[in-house]
Amino acid sequence: MLEWIYHEKIETFENKKVLVLGLAKSGEAAARLLEKLGAIVTVNDGKPFDENPAAQSLLEEGIKVVCGSHPLELLDENFELMVKNPGIRYDNPMVARAIEKNIPVITEVELAYMISDAPIIGITGSNGKTTTTTMIAETLNNGGQSGLLSGNIGFPASEVAQTATDKDTLVMELSSFQLMGTDTFHPHIAVITNLMPTHIDYHGTFENYVAAKWNIQKI
Repeated sequence: MLEWIYHEKIETFENKKVLVLGLAKSGEAAARLLEKLGAIVTVNDGKPFDENPAAQSLLEEGIKVVCGSHPLELLDENFELMVKNPGIRYDNPMVARAIEKNIPVITEVELAYMISDAPIIGITGSNGKTTTTTMIAETLNNGGQSGLLSGNIGFPASEVAQTATDKDTLVMELSSFQLMGTDTFHPHIAVITNLMPTHIDYHGTFENYVAAKWNIQKI
């Protein structure tokens, strides 16, 4: 069990009904964090329950899970927030219905930002994100500081942020999918390696892709 470090912003989630849409590493981390923050959490994942170890584990911890499909009627339960897996597109029926119902939709990097005391260096771009993220973290660590890898590099940001203090620096690799689901997220240092026309199947146009990436530096 991760050690929980109190942060005044956690009151935001107390007794709020939150739907986590899609598991994988980020969804599982988000569900556990939200439960710690006092939210009333429901997880919805498309993989059948008997083939879903993550869902089974969350259920054992007392978190409600709905598996095997994405029933639209689930959104009739008056959720106040949706935390979606970054890979789920915004034209997904569940996401589209949530937006129609004015339910805020975010990704788990927004949660990490909201609860973290650590400064954040955010890295995005079409190519070179992982190399740049790794180099920055290694440079910090070799210089006697504490750089913690997180984000789209295999370590869920909302998990790493829970044990980070103001003596650490979160070095966070960020995809366009993750950045689309941010609202207040604002790293202390933002790095954009380059921008090329990729993931157009997800974003629709190169302009939309650039706009998603540009969320890394919004104020």
